[in-house]
Amino acid sequence: MTAPTPLDEYLDSAGIGRTPCDPAVPDHPAVAIPQPVGWEVVAPDAFPGTYQVLVRPDRVVDGFAPNAVVLHFRLGGEVDVDDLLDSALDDVELLADWVPSQVDASRWNGHRSLFVKGTYTQDGWDLAVTTRHVVVEDGTGTYLVQLTITTAASQQGELGGDVTVMNIGLALV
Repeated sequence: MTAPTPLDEYLDSAGIGRTPCDPAVPDHPAVAIPQPVGWEVVAPDAFPGTYQVLVRPDRVVDGFAPNAVVLHFRLGGEVDVDDLLDSALDDVELLADWVPSQVDASRWNGHRSLFVKGTYTQDGWDLAVTTRHVVVEDGTGTYLVQLTITTAASQQGELGGDVTVMNIGLALV
């Protein structure tokens, strides 16, 4: 059994480069998520390197705003998808007080994928998170898409429907 390897550490050690995809440039598969009522789009320059960010500003709890973050990278180098997805799982397992409630490695829209759901603590907050990693391999390259939706753990009931809508609605075109 080997020690957990966080995703960034795995990618660095494997020599896999990451170039953020720009939603305004059509040289990669496009990614989209639904925008439920009450969720607002954050200006792209507020979080450099992200593809899309949504927040729910009317549901801030103790200074934490529920958020949905899409990362979308073109990968450079030899990608072992199994190792990449194993490291994505290691990422969440290294979170403080991580308690998983779902782990699913089923394909997403025909692509290799890992979906995790659970709770953890950070900076005094009890948080609930879902993360889907999708590896897209097409004629233009290999891409990693990550959708992470984080709410206060106490909001799972209230915002759970929105989280489900965004997760199910993740589209890769």
